[in-house]
Amino acid sequence: MKKIKVIPKEIINKWYAEEYSKIQNSSVYGKPEKHILHFINLVQKYKLKKVLELGSGDGRNLIELAKRGLNVTGIDLFGGEAFKSTAKNLGLEVNFIKEDITKYNFANEKYDVIICSEVLHLIERKYLDNILNKIKTATRDNGLIYINILTNIKRFFLRTKEEFKYKNQPDYSSEEIKEILFSKFNDWKIIEEGIYHEEQNWPIKSGIYPIDPYHWGGDYVFIMAKKEKINF
Repeated sequence: MKKIKVIPKEIINKWYAEEYSKIQNSSVYGKPEKHILHFINLVQKYKLKKVLELGSGDGRNLIELAKRGLNVTGIDLFGGEAFKSTAKNLGLEVNFIKEDITKYNFANEKYDVIICSEVLHLIERKYLDNILNKIKTATRDNGLIYINILTNIKRFFLRTKEEFKYKNQPDYSSEEIKEILFSKFNDWKIIEEGIYHEEQNWPIKSGIYPIDPYHWGGDYVFIMAKKEKINF
């Protein structure tokens, strides 16, 4: 069996610190992906106002929500300065909490909307259940959530084609995550769910990064759900 190179978690932290290091006028990742944009339209349809994003990065999703007049808060270890500078340049008010979502008890407050997108595949398995429980607790009745988790991940360096993974990478399969999410939110109304494939070359912008450029690909499993009593 081929041995896959393992990259320490500290390296990806340095990567994101570099990715978000420069003052900017928009997210390095561009506009929100289409499923998030669809979800944002649902948020407006239900006239919800108070939004939390876990692992908000440089504010790609929250800036779009703030433009539409919502009260937004992001939690992340990185990206705060880039997020706030983008918001300031656009004349928007936003909130940012620099914390680790595996440790910070965001469930002490209630939100109409919680987003957790493109982050849980980077977090050790042992934290997943607790994060999902806190999302359930922190969501107000009739509130909405959007969660996606990258599965079936493959990463390889562009120059050498050598495959690698991050230390303690959870390596979820699509089937496993679908089972976890549907089991956890089986007492909520599932509005929409699905799987979509995505792949990219990284980095997206130039900089001094701790590892060589690489390609990643995988399948995102997502759900949109409403905290609504289901009668069985």
